[in-house]
Amino acid sequence: MKFGEKEKLFYSCPYIEGGIDFSFGGKIRMCCLADRLLPGKAPSIDLGQYNGNGLDMDDILERRSLLRQLNQTKDIHSCAGCGNLVKQEWHNPSAPFSIITVNASSICNLACSYCHTSNQSVKPEPTGYDIPELFTYMADSGLMAGDATVVWGGGEPTITQGFDSALSLLREKGINQVVCTNGVKFSNPLARELALTDRISLIVSVDAGNRETYCRIKGKDRFKEVWDHIGRYAAVGKVCVKYILYSQNNDEENILRFLNLCRTRGIHKVMLSTENKELNTGTVSEATVNAAGRFIKMATELGLTMDTQFFSTVGERG
Repeated sequence: MKFGEKEKLFYSCPYIEGGIDFSFGGKIRMCCLADRLLPGKAPSIDLGQYNGNGLDMDDILERRSLLRQLNQTKDIHSCAGCGNLVKQEWHNPSAPFSIITVNASSICNLACSYCHTSNQSVKPEPTGYDIPELFTYMADSGLMAGDATVVWGGGEPTITQGFDSALSLLREKGINQVVCTNGVKFSNPLARELALTDRISLIVSVDAGNRETYCRIKGKDRFKEVWDHIGRYAAVGKVCVKYILYSQNNDEENILRFLNLCRTRGIHKVMLSTENKELNTGTVSEATVNAAGRFIKMATELGLTMDTQFFSTVGERG
């Protein structure tokens, strides 16, 4: 089934139907989740390379069609086992891409214990193409849906080449954006853009309620600066603070202090997420499961809005 054909009932997901991930080294894929959600498997999500000379849409749509066919089976190259894969009516999209993730640089200014992608080099990492030019091309070519969402990841997006210009360009075009940052660097351009529109939101992953735990998880002592930056961002725009819950931070003291820090910094929404290494190896402890329940209960009692990302590696077709 190719772009623009009549809808019907079949197994798929939003990333297959409308996703593209601009990854490290010019690689492009349908999504950036398979490495985490389907460890040891090889779903056919590859879309080739991007070098700044345009996207081969015939090839991309053909690869989508092939993966759709594989996903009606349990082929080794299918997405069988992913919780995002569901059987439903998938409506004809208005444009080829509605979920665009930017993981074009692996450079980061932290060394989180759970991260498998960050690069601690202090040198800028060239993407091989100009990111603002990429989005100008996609918008002008009608490749982005009017309600598309661009998700900035990495690495650390605020130190990715072209981030500031692309953020402004996409805001001017009315595109929704989510910036997933560690908060170490306070970005004045990002703060200005947050103040200009409600179409940009921040997710800041802190994962700790005290300095000792933060340093152990993040590899550097930036605890105070990060919370100060969170407060400054929250004063001008939409900010959600994230807690990746696992064996290193599942104690009640860290959770309660984290939630209270959110309140004192003007945060109204928090996100609770699983740690993928423990999830994928089946080592999530009973203490961590119980801590998740306490976290949700305490956040609710404090009047905080909750968002949860409990990814399961066993989906409908697992």
